[in-house]
Amino acid sequence: MDDSVIKVGKKGVMAYVGAGLMMLSKGVKHLEIQARGRAISKACDIAEILRSRFNYNLEYENVEISTQEITPKDRAGTMNISCMEICLVKRD
Repeated sequence: MDDSVIKVGKKGVMAYVGAGLMMLSKGVKHLEIQARGRAISKACDIAEILRSRFNYNLEYENVEISTQEITPKDRAGTMNISCMEICLVKRD
């Protein structure tokens, strides 16, 4: 996995914010936040907290919204799931 990617899941928002802060303190200039399904709103919160509350001069570089087709383990057929990638860049 790339050192500048945060994959959002079931943990609390501040756990991912802490991971982002650790990456930024190590000198990462490009941060990507990835989420699927119900975690999309959490990814938006994480990006906004990192951008507005901390002095790292972060700006939105790109936001991508897509749909992935997955095959659930517990039932037949396929299912569509929404995905989002939020890219933040550190401006000097």
